Amino acid sequence: MLEELPRLESRTHGFSGGRRVACEREGEARYKAPLASSRAASPISVSISVSTALTHPRHEQRPRAGPAPACLTLWDEEDFQGRRCRLLSDCANIWERGGLRRVRSVKVENGSWVAYEYPDFQGQQFILEKEDYPRWSAWSGSGGHHSDQLLSFRPVLCAMSTNHSDSHVTLFEGDNFQGCKFELSDDYASLPSMGWASKDVGSLKVSSGARVAYQYLGYKGYRYILERDRHGGEFRNYSEFSTQAHSGQLQSIRRVQQQAPWPQHLPRGSSLKAPEPPCPSCLFLGVLFYDLHPHLSEGPSLST
Repeated sequence: MLEELPRLESRTHGFSGGRRVACEREGEARYKAPLASSRAASPISVSISVSTALTHPRHEQRPRAGPAPACLTLWDEEDFQGRRCRLLSDCANIWERGGLRRVRSVKVENGSWVAYEYPDFQGQQFILEKEDYPRWSAWSGSGGHHSDQLLSFRPVLCAMSTNHSDSHVTLFEGDNFQGCKFELSDDYASLPSMGWASKDVGSLKVSSGARVAYQYLGYKGYRYILERDRHGGEFRNYSEFSTQAHSGQLQSIRRVQQQAPWPQHLPRGSSLKAPEPPCPSCLFLGVLFYDLHPHLSEGPSLST
């Protein structure tokens, strides 16, 4: 069966040289301009298609990429073996929600998390940042409380929504923000060496981001995760640092990491410098010859 196609309207215009032009088509924008020659009796129609300009990539509205949601995976055996459970939000009891009686290894795929040794976010706190924890000793650290069980978890949301360099905290010598104060915006492995005279902190205010405070120097001992969106960022005495805080002793503090694990061979608070990019002469035929630690060896003799 044949279907009759719609006809396109056209108009012909004559020229003195005998040429004929048909240039008016349906659905296209037209621009009419008079002929330069005085002998022409009618205008010429020039077709201009506007469809290309409207679909050009520069005019497309691309959605802005937001931060990826927090995510971590738990296993009930070491080295990421056995039963597993993935979390995207708070979990007050991993046994009731995921069916895991214990957690022996963890992979943090995005964001940072606080883990507790008891259900309902009770007990000692452990910070889980974006890296792999093949066994319990990886999250317990050194010089502090050791626990081989983690039973409740929650993401550190304020750290995900805040630039890492914008994390600020103010320490106070006494309770209720009294006495001498000390403002921090960086990582400090030793508060006494930076001018904090007391080994204790009576109270503190977190104005943005999240911090991990440690009982001893060098990021060791009991740890307390201090966040802007917990207690409104105001911790009026040491008992609000954690349910397991028995004193206000804090001697080192750092920002919560978000993007990548801290190199194991460097202490927390060390300055990291990105490697220099390779020079253009290192690029040859699309192959990148780039070695951070080149090895030089004696070549063959070129003498004859």
